[in-house]
Amino acid sequence: MLDQLLSQAESGNGQAVGIVANPAIGKSRLITEFHRSLTGRQTSWSEGRCVSYGTAIPYLLMLDLLRSFCQIVDTDAPAAIAQKVRAGLRKVGGDPL
Repeated sequence: MLDQLLSQAESGNGQAVGIVANPAIGKSRLITEFHRSLTGRQTSWSEGRCVSYGTAIPYLLMLDLLRSFCQIVDTDAPAAIAQKVRAGLRKVGGDPL
């Protein structure tokens, strides 16, 4: 299924995938193997994680994805974060304002 969704994304139909299952069933292994299979393809990879204590924090997954994609770290100053977000927007063809 991941390969089919990747094919759709490569043809211009963006995709987001959520993987939910019981603990120790192999979710991390599945993602690791799929990520490894992308070697040599023109595909970018951004990864976010949901944490159990974050259910009350709106958009926590989106914030994690943004931090990952823009390479934002906890020690970045607000000006550095703004610069990294602008660079990330330019990278995907967005208007950095």
